[in-house]
Amino acid sequence: MPWLLLPATVLLLVSQFHPFYTGRYVIGSLPAMALLAAAGLARLPFRTWIAPLVALAVLLAPLQVAQRRPENWWDNLRGAAAIVKREARPGDAILFLTKDRRSIAEAYPDAFRGLRDVALRRTPAQAGDFGGTEFAPGRDRPPVQHRRPGRVSSP
Repeated sequence: MPWLLLPATVLLLVSQFHPFYTGRYVIGSLPAMALLAAAGLARLPFRTWIAPLVALAVLLAPLQVAQRRPENWWDNLRGAAAIVKREARPGDAILFLTKDRRSIAEAYPDAFRGLRDVALRRTPAQAGDFGGTEFAPGRDRPPVQHRRPGRVSSP
């Protein structure tokens, strides 16, 4: 059974020096790898667990810290919300280009308070879900009559 870990382990180790995979494709195998590693540890005497666990923590801690640095984030929700809050005026409208960009307003609601989301037909509370309902593109959306419409889109 431990031989099942070998291909994924080699792939992950080699990829620390030269990327051979995209993380989002391999991440699904990580729970299985963790279970197999735990099964292997369970076969060892209890006192011998500490060495592999300490080695694993020492090896993985720098990677965890590096992944959480702000320069590795693909977007800056706090910065976008700060811009909207600074530039928004009463009566302005907002348009989120792609529905998932609305997560900025959900994370920082104060920055978007008083802005009318022109694409949103029903709020998440009204729709009874987490996303709400948007108007169909170009069909049933009422005309936007705001003097300063803004938009939030992905880079």
